[in-house]
Amino acid sequence: MASPFYFNTKEELYRAAVLEPLGPTLELVKQMLTGPGSPLERVERLARLMLASFAREDAYLLLTQQVSRQKDRFKSMMS
Repeated sequence: MASPFYFNTKEELYRAAVLEPLGPTLELVKQMLTGPGSPLERVERLARLMLASFAREDAYLLLTQQVSRQKDRFKSMMS
């Protein structure tokens, strides 16, 4: 595990900055999609949650967009 201030590779930095914070979000998505309500209601609830999250965490959203545009540099993490 890298120290909090140094990463050996850009991939380690990417994992720490982008992928690790997704753990709780993915769990919440699973809960929303399997929770009460019709499929349409669950998807609508999830869409509202994601839009609110993106509005709060705009820097994170920009980071993920920038990295996703560089698929050739992060092939091992995008497959």
